[in-house]
Amino acid sequence: MRRSLMGLAMAIFAGCATTANYEALLKTWVGRSEVELVKDWGAPSSVFQGAGSKYYTYVRNKTCGGKEAFTCVCNTTFELESSRVRSWRWDGNGCTAAPPDMESSPFSTGRG
Repeated sequence: MRRSLMGLAMAIFAGCATTANYEALLKTWVGRSEVELVKDWGAPSSVFQGAGSKYYTYVRNKTCGGKEAFTCVCNTTFELESSRVRSWRWDGNGCTAAPPDMESSPFSTGRG
């Protein structure tokens, strides 16, 4: 019974997690410091130093689907200029987040 309730809760949550919510979450990072980014998201999967900008890329994998589970991937890159997040971009089939009012949910919100 407990397992089925957890499955139901996860299914409900999954229906609330969208790419629009993920973009809203990423927008909150513009202007924040490199220190804050690493503290919240952890060490980046890769770092690239360009002319005047540094790029931190985070790669996240998670299991998606029900009976036919598959791996979802989300690549998120932050551009940092003068140690501040200037912009971001993402790609992949796993870049979703819950609405801000579900931030206290015990499930992943898309944050690192």
